[in-house]
Parts: sequence; C-alpha cells; structure tokens
Amino acid sequence: MMRSTTHLPARRLLAAAALCLLVPAAPVAAATIATPSPPAGDASAVAIKAKPGARPVVARAPRGVVVLGGPSVVAAVRPSAAQGGAVKVRFRGRAKVVAKATSLLGGASLPAGACSSKQLTKVLARGALTAADAKALGAALQRRACGGATAADVAVLRRLGLKVPESAPMPQSGASTPTPGPAPSTGATPRPTGGTPTPPPSGGTPGAGGPDADPGTFGACRNGRDDDGDGQIDARGQGANPDPGCMNENDTTETGEKPASAACAAVSGVSMTPGNPTTSAFAAVNRDCGISAEVWVVVQPGVQACDVFTAEPGYVCVIEKLGVAHAYQFLAAGNITDIYDMPLTLTGPADCAKPATIVLERPDLSVEEIVEPIEGCA
Repeated sequence: MMRSTTHLPARRLLAAAALCLLVPAAPVAAATIATPSPPAGDASAVAIKAKPGARPVVARAPRGVVVLGGPSVVAAVRPSAAQGGAVKVRFRGRAKVVAKATSLLGGASLPAGACSSKQLTKVLARGALTAADAKALGAALQRRACGGATAADVAVLRRLGLKVPESAPMPQSGASTPTPGPAPSTGATPRPTGGTPTPPPSGGTPGAGGPDADPGTFGACRNGRDDDGDGQIDARGQGANPDPGCMNENDTTETGEKPASAACAAVSGVSMTPGNPTTSAFAAVNRDCGISAEVWVVVQPGVQACDVFTAEPGYVCVIEKLGVAHAYQFLAAGNITDIYDMPLTLTGPADCAKPATIVLERPDLSVEEIVEPIEGCA
C-alpha cells in the first residue's frame, strides 16, 4: 500500500526559510573586568583568564589614564595629573580576574603571564599622551614591573608623570655600571659618593665660579668657569648652559667638541612654534647633518617636556638635570638615524637673547654642536 505524502508549496518553503533568517542568534556572552584604581603617579594591573584569542576593549577609563595590556593582563597607568578611578575593559566571551596588583611602582609583583608575553607594551588607550609617549611608557613599565628597568626607563616614567621611588636608578649619559676596583686618575678630585661633601676651596662654592674657585681642584668641567671662553660652562648637570666639550664632570678640558658643518647648520636649529605660547619651541636635525647616536638640546631658560620623531622606531626624549632635552634610541638593537624632530615645552618664555645649542653625539663618540639664535623668537 502506498502512503500519501503532503508537499508544501515552494512559496511556503521560501517563507519559512526567510523567517528562520530573521530570528536572531543567541548573543555571545561578554565579560567586563575592572582594574583597581591606581594611586596618583602609579599603575595597577589585573591578571585575567579569558578565552584564547580574546582581546580587551576599553569600556571606561578616567580622564588622562593610560590603559595597557592584552588577553591575560591589563594595566591602568595614572600619571600624576590624571583623574582617579577604576578602568573597565570588556571581553567577548567569558573572562575572570585571577590576580590583582594595586601599585606596580610601589613594589607589587606583576600578575602572572605579563612578563613572558610583554602584553603591557600594547596600548589600549593612551590618555593624554602622544602615541609615541604611550608606547614608550608601556615598554618602560613592562621592564620596571618585571625587574629589568634601565636608567632610561626610569627617566621615561618620571617624565610622563609617574612617581618612581627614589631608590630607582637615574639616567647618566655615557655611564655604565661601575666595576669595583681603583678608579683611573683623571687629574681632578673625584666627587664624593656619600657622607660629608668635600668642602669648597678657600671660601669659594663649587659650581659658582667665584674668585677663590681653583680649577685645579675641581677640574675644568665642574669648576663653575667658562674655561675655553665659548659661553658654555662645565659638564651636563653642572650648569644650565653646559659645555658639549666635557665628556663628564671629571673631564679636565672643555674643548672636546667641534662645530657642525655649514650644510648641517643651514638646515637645523631651534625655532619658536608660530601661533603657540612663548614656551613652545621646536628643534630639528636634518639629513645633511649625517648619523647621530644621540641629540641634546639646550634652550634657555630650560626645557621641561619634550618628544622626538625620527625615521627609525624606538626613540625617546627625556629631560635631564637642569632642563636639557635628550633624544636617543632606547632599543638595544635599534637603528640610529639622521633625522630628529623634537617638540619642546620650555620652563618659561624663551630667552631670545641667548642662543640655543644642539649637540650631536656621533657613533664614534665624537661631538659636534650647532649654536644659533632661536628662530622666530620675539
């Protein structure tokens, strides 16, 4: 016996298929994770267990806070000027917090997985920083939190408004970790490393250049005098207008530098930024100057903030002692460059009566300088 079968018309089949398409699929679960609110000038972090390949998206961040991280760790970095509050990130799929660290710069350990994955070098939200500064901050915080911070990292953190403990190393250009043993004779009395400071000679004050200061006692690069008559005095950190001819404060002469070429000087220099405050300046070093390993910029009355843009990645600009801007390649295997563009913020209105100085440190350790009036300075 044959069984009868009822066939639906083609029109009904199409209508049923269309109805199935209109029914929404079940939504994928989303998880929201909050980091602890970091103290001013500090950073907090959370370790997260999430679905492999999940990426956090910032759902909320206080004004000025920088958010760094990836699938297994997220950090909130609060520069001193930023507002307080927790950062919230959203994950597609399930995610949960497995560990917290409230003060990374105060000694808290970094959550598991962050040091091996280097996820804190990834910027999720850069707050009030430039993209270059946010990336430099992430890299410096990663090394700081994982126990591998360099003096340059500490300088970057402090420049960007983080409160690094005083016990952290400070940058010293051209210096390396000292090796125990007797120091070579430099012809100058070494600076004391602790205890009672060496008294100034016969009523003079070190660095003051008074009539009683003895160049033979303090050395030409920290006696407070312009020994070579070029208008620059002592090594960096010893005065507001340092002499590039001093390799360091124990150097016995101020004559180690030479002028940059005329072609270099013609396309480089410091200028005021048109339409901006009298504290906004710009330093430029162009290709006719050749390759430089590092660049220093001195503008009176001093520089309080700087940035650097180059043809190669990995460059940072930090402010050294007494307001000197210092641009250099912080990647160990990074390439050096022949172009430096450096926006500068001065500590006060530019002193137009005093020339600006750009110092070019070459890969062979030779030093050249450009000393010119500030262009556009009124």
